Amino acid sequence: MRITRLSFAGFGPYRDEQNIDFRAFEDDGIYLIAGRTGAGKSTILDAVCFALYASVPRFEKGEARLRSDHCAPEDPTWVALEFSAGGHDYRVTRSPAYERPKSRGEGTTVSPPSAELAMLVDGDWHGVAARPKDVGIRLADIVQLTRDQFLQVILLAQNRFQRFLAAGHDERQDVLRSLFATERFSSFEDYLVERRKAVENELGAELATVERLAERATDLVATIPRLDSSRETSVADDRAQPTGADPARGEEPPPVAVRRDSPDETWFAERVASLLPLLTAAERRVAAADAAADAAEEEDRRVEELARRIRRRDAARLIRQELDARAAADAADSAELERARAAAPLWPLVVAIDTGQDRASAAAEELDRARRAFEESLAGTDVSDVDASTPAPIAVDVFTRELGSLTEAAAEERTLPGLDDDVQRAEDRVSATRRAVDEASVRRDEIPSELEAARAAVTAARAAAAELDAATSVVERLKRQSAAAHDVRSRAEELRRADAAEIAARQAARDASAHLEHLLTVRLGAYAGELAERLLDGEPCAVCGSTVHPAPAAPPADDDRVGDDDIEAARAADAERSILVERASRAAREADTAHKQAIVASGGATVDELEAQLADAESHRDACASARARLPRLEAVVDELGAEAERADAVLDDLVRQRDAATEALVAATTRRDAARSRVTAARGESASVADRVARTTGRRDAAAALAAASSAAEERMRELSDARSALDTAITNTTGRGQDFADAEAVRAAHRDGAHIRTLEKRVAAAADARVVNTATLSDPDLADLPSDAPDTAASAAAVVEARTSRDRVLADLHTLQSRERELATVRREALSALSAVRARRDEADAIRGLADAVEGKSPNTRRMDLETFVLAAQLEQIIAAANRRFHVMTSGRFTLEHDDSVAYRNAASGLGLAIRDEYTGRARPTASLSGGETFLAALALALGLAEVVTERAGGITLDTLFIDEGFGSLDGETLEIAMSTLDELRAGGRTVGLISHVDAMKERISARLTVEVDESGASRVRQHHATVPV
Repeated sequence: MRITRLSFAGFGPYRDEQNIDFRAFEDDGIYLIAGRTGAGKSTILDAVCFALYASVPRFEKGEARLRSDHCAPEDPTWVALEFSAGGHDYRVTRSPAYERPKSRGEGTTVSPPSAELAMLVDGDWHGVAARPKDVGIRLADIVQLTRDQFLQVILLAQNRFQRFLAAGHDERQDVLRSLFATERFSSFEDYLVERRKAVENELGAELATVERLAERATDLVATIPRLDSSRETSVADDRAQPTGADPARGEEPPPVAVRRDSPDETWFAERVASLLPLLTAAERRVAAADAAADAAEEEDRRVEELARRIRRRDAARLIRQELDARAAADAADSAELERARAAAPLWPLVVAIDTGQDRASAAAEELDRARRAFEESLAGTDVSDVDASTPAPIAVDVFTRELGSLTEAAAEERTLPGLDDDVQRAEDRVSATRRAVDEASVRRDEIPSELEAARAAVTAARAAAAELDAATSVVERLKRQSAAAHDVRSRAEELRRADAAEIAARQAARDASAHLEHLLTVRLGAYAGELAERLLDGEPCAVCGSTVHPAPAAPPADDDRVGDDDIEAARAADAERSILVERASRAAREADTAHKQAIVASGGATVDELEAQLADAESHRDACASARARLPRLEAVVDELGAEAERADAVLDDLVRQRDAATEALVAATTRRDAARSRVTAARGESASVADRVARTTGRRDAAAALAAASSAAEERMRELSDARSALDTAITNTTGRGQDFADAEAVRAAHRDGAHIRTLEKRVAAAADARVVNTATLSDPDLADLPSDAPDTAASAAAVVEARTSRDRVLADLHTLQSRERELATVRREALSALSAVRARRDEADAIRGLADAVEGKSPNTRRMDLETFVLAAQLEQIIAAANRRFHVMTSGRFTLEHDDSVAYRNAASGLGLAIRDEYTGRARPTASLSGGETFLAALALALGLAEVVTERAGGITLDTLFIDEGFGSLDGETLEIAMSTLDELRAGGRTVGLISHVDAMKERISARLTVEVDESGASRVRQHHATVPV
């Protein structure tokens, strides 16, 4: 890969477009990038990295501010990089996201990131990808270097290439992992560790299952002797029977011994068999307990029946005693009931008297209120004919006549607002006619100028109408171009699909190639196992010739075997994918050609541009058509204004006559209003208005009427009260001598009871009578004759039943418990057999995975304490050191060489990727930190170049013809600088072009080919390119 040209604008400190031709330095081989601190030298390398990877190494840990602060809002920001790779020339163009002015309207909008990739074919650039994602995919195929690899082999950013030398184990591992993509080994290690943990957890779970089942079986057996603690004596007698007792003869077997042996299949079977003798004995005890419970229940029923009859007799005797004690109270209830029944017919008359008294009192109170209201209404100085002593009917008549006299004045008072409105309307009419006269005068003077303007509008409309045909032709042409531009969009979509198909084909081709490589790797790894299968004791090995084979390789599993047919099939698939890639590439090129032809057909304008032009053209055409349509109307306006000028004098004379008539009407309306107002003033007297006087007089009349009505009502209520008292006296007289006499209303009130109370008395009297009848019948019952005086002891018989039932339930529960234990033990045994089988299989698997995982993880028996990924990276590191020593040994005149330090670190810390320096003067190795500044630079430079060679080889042997080194030369003395430059000269001799960024004056004197970064008076930077005149 060779970088040939770089262009950028609006990037970093650079506002204007900068162009750098790296091909001009190919003859020189080495060139210097110089300029003062902060001018923007490293920005050139940032632009190269941004073009290829859309990122900048200096902004790895912060916000990437790529757009120049010197840019105006409308200035663009972009980077274009041209490079050659794989025999082809490419150009990639990128823009970051930045704010730009809106295309339409005011304000700004964010321009999204963009990227384009083109390839030079026959002198013309042809598009390959046009989206950032697609460009990234295509560049990955072309460059074949990740960003981290690119920064280690081509672009050595500021102090970056020295970081690898001084790094610790973890940091060096991160760098190597990013360069050689060894995450798969770490992932495999993690997989083994997780698998080991999973298998161990599974084994632990299965062992726990067996242990749990054993504990369950032990618990089930251990609880059997404690099933019925109340029968310890009988159980002890049962256990005293000799071993082998016969349950059929009533003999009990010995208790089950509780012991905990190693839980295996036999152990679980013994637990189940131990329950069978106990089950037989429990069934016999249940039958005996059933018979005893039945006999106790029969005796309890006999005793309970006798006790029930004695309780019934004793209860009847107690009731008789209670009835005798309650006889006086029952007689009082009967008398109260008879008195209440006699008072019931008189009670409505008493209620009528009470109601009459209440109504008479209310009528008297209402009369007092009406009299006070009437007296209050007479307050004021406008009452002359009525006072408080005037009878109410006379006062009503006086006030009614007064209201009649005010009726006409009140009506005229209501017309006053209307008369005011008439005056106002007459005034408005006068004002309107005066304005109309003024406006007509102004209008008569305006008509000549409007007539002139209308004639000018007619002339302009005629000119616009004449352009209609030409405007229509322009619209038709733009429509044809817009249709062609839409075709460009469809062609672009076809091109995008073709590019996507090509990307997919290339990805499939890479997958097929990777699969083939994987099969070859597996095949190579399986050779050792296949050779080991053919080894025979005493016969020599085909590889080493030894007749002793202490540790033959394990043969590959059947699933891991790779045959020649598998490899041939993979090669055929790889070849087929290559053909598909070629077809997809050809289709992409054809789509690109069709897209460009469509662009030419559209005139090179975009759809948005053409639609904007078409909109403007249609607007102009519509304006011309509108002018043609308006022309007759405008001509009519001219005619109308001419006629209006002739009518203006007559209109003005008519308006003057209307103004004079309105003035006369205003005088008449004012006269009518003033006369009516004078009459209303006389009628209202001292009141605020006639309506107010009418309202006050109406209130006095209503108060007098209310007083008259209240007086009549009070007299009527007193008559009603007198009638009610007479009716009660008559009724009391009529009831005298009938057994229940009442002296007056108070006696009736004392005897009165409400309906609920009467019903309660009736119920009590009837209940007492019924109770005496029932009690007499009960005591006469023959079933209660000849009973003993004392009741039998039912508690003893009930207790005997409870005890018998409890004994039966207890032995039955024992039987059910034993049966449940038998079923549970059988289930436990079945589960245990399955679990024991799984434990044996899982333990074998766990032992195998544990050994492999420990070795891969760097644990015992791995004496190096080095995990698998570190082991692979250590091999890569040894290759890097070997490549670096080829230069470092020469740089230091044979004194120093780099060494790989894979010794176990202190306290078993991560190790395996250490670096040391062997000093041939002492013959001993020492840390890299002990080197001086110049020695450190040389060691780091040699290590960086060696790393670049190894990465290049790992990337498929691509050719790297460009190298950038940013700073680092300032710490070198003259001799060391000369050594470093000699090393870089060797790179130049090998065909590389090396760009150096440095402030060292000696390098400026030595290297005449250079890029000089200058800062102008505004602070923006620019690049000047100088070429050497003589070879360096």
